[in-house]
Amino acid sequence: MKKLTLLIITIIFFNCKTENKSQVDYANSLSNCLTKKEIKLLNKGCEIFEEQILKIYERNNIGNSYKEYVESFKEHPRKIPESKKVNDYLIELKKSELYNKIWTKNQLNENFLNCLIEKSQKPKVKELLNRYKEIIDISLMVVSEGLNKSLTEKEFDSKTMKIFIGIEFYYGLKINQIE
Repeated sequence: MKKLTLLIITIIFFNCKTENKSQVDYANSLSNCLTKKEIKLLNKGCEIFEEQILKIYERNNIGNSYKEYVESFKEHPRKIPESKKVNDYLIELKKSELYNKIWTKNQLNENFLNCLIEKSQKPKVKELLNRYKEIIDISLMVVSEGLNKSLTEKEFDSKTMKIFIGIEFYYGLKINQIE
């Protein structure tokens, strides 16, 4: 009986420990552009967004979930349902300095975009973000089509692309709806 109890406790302990390891760290590489507090807040936003899309696009590979979200963008640009967690995050974000580092006049801030470009490890992602920077006020429906035609599932799985999609295709739209 003691062995069974010990086994159950061990399994529970390792399950809890595994859950904590899944914390999103996509923005950690942006330390030359953002403070530690801003990185933590951006990672929190990425994690919340990712939780939301995983409820809709249940895939083994998270990159594929991001790809499907962008693919469906033309048909359902606001497919993710409202959530208190998302709304609370947006309130927290709008009160922070990070908000102004990400957006200027409801558009992605060029300095923030340059930081993403600089830190991108994937040449194709870098190229697409550079093209986006040149025509930043282009419709996201057009951008989604370009991303889907140009990027592989593995490139959608890059940290830079995950940040870009969450910020520009989700939070940017939500913020513009609020204002």
